[in-house]
Amino acid sequence: MQDSLAHKGAKATLAAYFDCDTGTGYKLIDEGDAGAVKLAFALLPVAHGCQWESIAFSISHAMTTNPTVTMGLLAQHDILDPCVPGMNNETPPRTLAILDDAQRAYESVTDPALAKVKQKCLAELKEFRAAQPTH
Repeated sequence: MQDSLAHKGAKATLAAYFDCDTGTGYKLIDEGDAGAVKLAFALLPVAHGCQWESIAFSISHAMTTNPTVTMGLLAQHDILDPCVPGMNNETPPRTLAILDDAQRAYESVTDPALAKVKQKCLAELKEFRAAQPTH
């Protein structure tokens, strides 16, 4: 994907890897692949509609699968705020499990340069959790 961006540009890369329904790039971002997450931040400014939404959703997943890389990019870019993981109509127990996973991932970040982003994300998780139903 990085070669596509470098040689063909952002629009061609979005078309090749980020189709709204079946784009293969989303899975790499979800998994926290460092190159894919970095690419996602580069593509967001030119993505539109469902591509932008899906890339942002995948970045929110990367916050749990590779929080150090993703928080590092968040510290450099003021494009979005994916501290609360993306969810789609999850049951209350599943929502709490997702929030628990995110909290563990964020707490695992030890880089002092990311302390501000880490604390911000932990605070947002706490606030979001407090607003959830308990059953």
